[in-house]
Amino acid sequence: MQPDPENERRPNGIVAILLFFLMLSPPIGLTVWIIAAGSWREHYLRSSWIRAGYGIIVLATLPLLLFRIFTSDPNPNPIGLGLLFAAGVVVGSISLAIGVIRVWFDLKA
Repeated sequence: MQPDPENERRPNGIVAILLFFLMLSPPIGLTVWIIAAGSWREHYLRSSWIRAGYGIIVLATLPLLLFRIFTSDPNPNPIGLGLLFAAGVVVGSISLAIGVIRVWFDLKA
């Protein structure tokens, strides 16, 4: 199903600027791109690459978050969980980027 050209909203220049400045945190920048997609948003959210990317990010973040919530150690040092978080965010961001690029090219065609 193609979006209605009259109601079509593509990400504008402000979104591109936000994306550039938020690339320090790629998942946020790519999420801004998806949210600003307007009528194309549902196409982005149906992509298996994007769903996998968000799933990886959530699953990599959850153990570190739960450790922080439930630890009573005043000086915790969860190196393994921190490395899992860093690796998961990188892999999830790559998956998100691939999904955004693929959907964008599919909708442009």
